[in-house]
Order: sequence, then structure tokens, then C-alpha cells
Amino acid sequence: MRRGDRFKARVMAAGAAKADHGCIAGEGKRSDERVGDSDPIGVMNMKRSVKQKRRKKQTAVFHPCELVILAHYLGKRGVLPVELRATPLPKPVASHEVDERNTGIVLQLDASGEKSELTIPNAVARICLASIQDELPQWGVYDGETVKFGRTLVPISKLPARELKPQLLFEINWTDSGPGFSWPEQYRVTAVPYFKVQVVTASDDSPDALGYCDFAIGWFNDSDGLLQGAERVICDYWSNRAEEGGEPWEEFWAEGLVTKTLANAWARVAWGIDGDGKPLPRGPYLGFHTLTPMHAAIASGREELVKKLLGEEADLKCDHGLGMAALHLAALHGCARIVRLLLAHGADPLQKDAGGRTPLQVATAEHRLGAAKVLKEWMKGHQSKRSIKSERKRRKHAD
Repeated sequence: MRRGDRFKARVMAAGAAKADHGCIAGEGKRSDERVGDSDPIGVMNMKRSVKQKRRKKQTAVFHPCELVILAHYLGKRGVLPVELRATPLPKPVASHEVDERNTGIVLQLDASGEKSELTIPNAVARICLASIQDELPQWGVYDGETVKFGRTLVPISKLPARELKPQLLFEINWTDSGPGFSWPEQYRVTAVPYFKVQVVTASDDSPDALGYCDFAIGWFNDSDGLLQGAERVICDYWSNRAEEGGEPWEEFWAEGLVTKTLANAWARVAWGIDGDGKPLPRGPYLGFHTLTPMHAAIASGREELVKKLLGEEADLKCDHGLGMAALHLAALHGCARIVRLLLAHGADPLQKDAGGRTPLQVATAEHRLGAAKVLKEWMKGHQSKRSIKSERKRRKHAD
């Protein structure tokens, strides 16, 4: 008997033994009888029980107080356990008045002892970031005797025994107001179980500017796609800052899931400036939602919408203030399928963006390997045809 046959024989024997054991134990079901055929209600109850156990396990990650705060911020009170839906938000307290190890993260007053519009976003951010406090921006100054820090680190022993996994998006510096006085801001995204969302947070090195070091700036559903969701949240956040007269940030400090080039592209969208840093003539600001339909479809990874717009003969060369045509943007986001689709509809792989780069150079610089592969294969397959066509044009003009 061959090795494979012996293995199959052992598997079949084990299956037969299980079936015999089931009959002996009085399970009353033939080995070939499906549970769903004999007891559909039992199957439904079992599925419901599994789902309830899963949700119970997820809610156990958070204290009841934290669930109420998160649900209020997300506008999802309806998904809370029934016993918590009518629970009011806790009153903000001073940071030294509570041991959050036992109560969970609560609402805290700001640095001046007041409640503000950032009180709830701050609590949400602290829920997300508690496990990585020492990785967040920190400012310090030596006064001759001791070092004074802008951010107060809370001992782990005084925080809930829980570890979410915030991911670094990137870090910028808004400006330098003097030697040693920078104003950094770090952006992270954290998956929040039970609610099935990703929360985007901003972290400063001290509470001097806004009264808090950390605060949530928005959220998106898990199904939205991480980069696409983060882009919408951050562009909206920056657009609001621009509408209040805030200037674009000056320096890119640290790269995470988002590269410097991509962050710069988002800034151009939020502040309405072209690839050369000049204001767009259409108005003072260009928000994310005012992109061309094609650019918005590519940025959100909506392939079906891209196909529809291609059928309507959308302009693939228009950069709409981003300094990038449609193919550049698809390469930047690493949308390999959309890159292939645009190429098939005549997008120019040799067109250059505001920085003088081709789509392939953008994809390569941003480590979008899938998109770069598609562009390389397409150019290799069309190189001979392009050369022949160019030679024919040259001869025609020479004649």
C-alpha cells in the first residue's frame, strides 16, 4: 500500500470510529446526517450563542464607562449592551482624582481645569493609546535642578489591564517657534473591537496648545480600508484647520503606514495648493470631497466606480491641484487593479507629476510593489510598439 493510501485509510478509520462513538453515546444521528436538516432551530440557537459569547468577550476588553464614552463619540449607542444604553456620560474629573485601573478611562478636565469640546475625544484617544504612552511625542526642559515634561505619563499600574494596538501613520512638525520649541503632532490609527471601527488620533508633546496632549480626530469603519479611511479623516481635520486660517505644516518628521509623499499629497488637498505650493485659483480651500470624481474614486479604492467613470470618458490627465494625474494617484495608493484598468483605457505611463516623476517612479518610491509590477510589465510589453510608432512618426515628418 502506498504512503498516500495508508494515510487515507487511517483518516477513514478515524472517521468511522467517531461515527460509531456517536451512536454508542446515544447522539441519535447518522454519520451522513447534517445537523441543519434535523434541527434547524438548534443550529440557529447555537449560532446565536456563539455570536453572543464573541460580543461578550469583546465588551470585556473595555470597562462599562469606556463603552459608554466610545459609543457616545461614535454615535453607536444602539450597539451597546441593553443595560448600558441609558447610562449617561460620566462627569469630567481632574486627573489626580481617579484611579483608572479600577474605573477604566474616564472623562478628564483639561490642563486649565475646564471641560472643553476635546474632553470626550481626549478620553477616546487615551483609551486607544494607553499602552504606548512612552512612544508619543514628549517635550521636556531642564530648569537647572530637574527636567519638566509636557506630557505626564500615567503608570501602567494605574491603567486598565488591556492592550490595543495603535499603528503609527506618520508624524509632522507644525512649526518651530524658537530654538528647541517645535510643535510636533503624531497620527495613529487604532482598531476598536466590538464597534468594528478604526479611530484616528492626534498626539502633541504637551497640552499647551489645546489643553490636552491626545485627542481623537475621527473614525471610519473597518470595511472602509485603512489608508482610504485615514485619508478622509486627516484631510477633513486639516481642512478645518485651514478654514480657521491655520498654515500647512512645515516638516515631515516620521514615516509609518503613510509616506512623506502621500502626506504631502493629503496636505495639498486640505489646503488647496498645487504641486508647486501655490494657492489654487478656484477658491481659498480645497476639501477632500471636492476632488474630481475620478480622483476621489481612486483615492477610496472604488474600482467599479472607476470603471463607470472611464465609460463616461473621464479626463485622465487632469491633476485637479494634487499635482498628480489619475495614474499617478493610483500608483501612489498601490491600487494595482486600478492601475491596470487606467492603462487599458489610455492613461499615459510617461506623464510626469508636479515633482517630475512618472507613475512608475511614484510607485517605486512609495514601495507599492503591486502597482510598480503592473507598470513595468505594461511598459515592457508596449515598448516595442511605442518605438515602432515613434520611428514611423519620425520618418513621416522627415519625408
